[in-house]
Amino acid sequence: MKKTDILFKDITNDKESCSRDFCYIGWEGTGSFAFWKYAEAYFKSAEVLFDKFKTSTGNNFVLDSMGITMCFLYRHFVELTIKYLFVRYVCKTEQEYKTFLNIGHNLHDLWQSVKPKLKELKKRVGSSVNLGILEQYIMEFDRFDKDSMAMRYPIKKDLTKMTGEMRLDIFNLHSKMQDLYWSFVGIDGDIENQLEANVAQDKIDAFLFKYEDLRGRLDEFLNELEPYVEVSDEKIKTIDIIDYIITPKIIKDRENVMNVFRSCSDDELILFDTLYYTGRAIFSRELRLPKNPHEAKIDAVKMCIINMKRDHLEFGKPKNDQINIINKGPDSIVKFIKEVISVIDWNK
Repeated sequence: MKKTDILFKDITNDKESCSRDFCYIGWEGTGSFAFWKYAEAYFKSAEVLFDKFKTSTGNNFVLDSMGITMCFLYRHFVELTIKYLFVRYVCKTEQEYKTFLNIGHNLHDLWQSVKPKLKELKKRVGSSVNLGILEQYIMEFDRFDKDSMAMRYPIKKDLTKMTGEMRLDIFNLHSKMQDLYWSFVGIDGDIENQLEANVAQDKIDAFLFKYEDLRGRLDEFLNELEPYVEVSDEKIKTIDIIDYIITPKIIKDRENVMNVFRSCSDDELILFDTLYYTGRAIFSRELRLPKNPHEAKIDAVKMCIINMKRDHLEFGKPKNDQINIINKGPDSIVKFIKEVISVIDWNK
């Protein structure tokens, strides 16, 4: 050991050192992603320790050491995950963010700040995750280690023991933490990508008016594409590329498909294009729709409007080069547009 030794050595600009394994930290940002990355880091580290615990039968020093550390790691995973859920789904302002972080480590208070919004979003999409059981697990950890101190120190400031004596079943803890982990992942997956953007009612009404005005033309467009679904991009991969290029029928079908697009007005192409991308988002669950069909319809329309705004498209004005539906295969066009139609026309 020397006074010139460096513990936390940054090798970012050292190409030779960067060729070996290293820990890359500080790139996560300051939003919800950072909290989840750290939460997973603590959970996965506890899993590594559990593997060591399983192979240490009879070695009480190792068993006790692993158990104490795993309790701390699991507990911090729970805290960071609750904070992740708050930042991602509850927090709207920087001040709200700061106020929440000032709560500190108390799991009960942190959970109470997140719970109402999670219940609302869970109900909206009809998630099957049981928040009552999830809360039960969190509250048990809160009773075991309310302020994240029980596994950090052996005694309190008044010199009393931090915890009472117990023979803790680590196998049971590990199993239940697996359940809790997947419940957190499940509720996050169920409620993510819900559309919470505010779109003015007059814009929603205007889009629906144009949609109804072109509804008959939309059916014609889909019917005209139906005979050519076999030449879609999804199907081409099953065809020998040489045969595909030289087959006269396929070449003719491609030209017929292009003629379908050429027969469309700018407004029609704008509508069909935005319906395609919204339908694709619904199909892939990139957009999570509410369980209520009327609310789902409104969210689908909002997404269409957002897509149009993003691509600088507007009914009554010339289309621009952001119209990309022409380059999509008939198979995907028909599938995705029908997907969004089923949502918008749910009550017809």
